[in-house]
Order: sequence, then structure tokens, then C-alpha cells
Amino acid sequence: LTACSQWSAAYYAAQGDARLGKGDYDKAIQDYNQAISREPKLAHALAGRGAAYLYKGDYDRAIQEFNETLRLAPKAALTFDARGSAYFAKGDYDRSLQDLNEAIRLNPKIKRALRNRGMVNLYAGHLSEAQQDLSQYFQMDPKDPYRAMWLYLARCQGWNRMGKVS
Repeated sequence: LTACSQWSAAYYAAQGDARLGKGDYDKAIQDYNQAISREPKLAHALAGRGAAYLYKGDYDRAIQEFNETLRLAPKAALTFDARGSAYFAKGDYDRSLQDLNEAIRLNPKIKRALRNRGMVNLYAGHLSEAQQDLSQYFQMDPKDPYRAMWLYLARCQGWNRMGKVS
């Protein structure tokens, strides 16, 4: 009976993942709720539900979900990245940078975390750090069509602040 319960939780989590990928956030949340009702400590489902709330723009709820995920899986680099994104969306750059730094410390190969940290640094006015992160990201992810734009913006902002571009 326990194995069936765990399988059902995994099934609903996978359904949630599929719906999340299709942008059907409300149904993804319903699936993650089903998974969590069967396995309350299923960190994957909690993180997925947090991502759905993040994409819906409910940043506080997303942060709550990511906090619970990190309580269960304290070394989940992708969850630190996601929570950093939620803090960024709320305009809390300091907390965002803390989480993104931790995500990169735990797994330096997470390209998205490096891009996100570069964007947060750009918005926070830390232009040197933004340029460094976005230059590194530019090399790491040649498939991202926006990578050149972010690097260009970081460099232009740097020139702008130095008074070299009006």
C-alpha cells in the first residue's frame, strides 16, 4: 500500500511538471496538491508548486513553497535559484543575490542562476558584477537568443554610469 501511495504522489508530481511546462499553472498546482496530499514531504512537488505560483505572479506564495522545499532539501540549488527569482520579481535584490549566490555555490553549472544573478546585479546597479556574470553566461549558453542583449545592456549601463554615453 505504501508503494502505491508513493507511486501516486510521483504520478501527480509528473502530471504537475507536464502542466507547468505547458503553462497551465492552475492545473499544475492542483496536481502538485494531489501529490503533496499523498506524500507531504515530497520536495519536488513543493518546488513545482512554488514554480507555478512564481509564474502566476504570486511571489509571496512561491517563496513560502520554496522555503518549505529548502527545509526538506537544504542543498537544492535549483530551488535557491527559483526563490532568488521570486525575490528579484518582488524587487528584493539583496535576498535575491543571497539565494542566487547559494545556488551557484551549490552547483556552478546552473546557467540560469548565473544569468539571473547577472540580471539582478544589473537592476541593483552592480554593473561590474553584472558584466562579469553575463559575460560568463554568454559563453555558457549559446542557445539563449537573449544572452547578447543582457550583456549589451550591462555594458551600456556601465558606459552610461561612467559618463561615456548620454
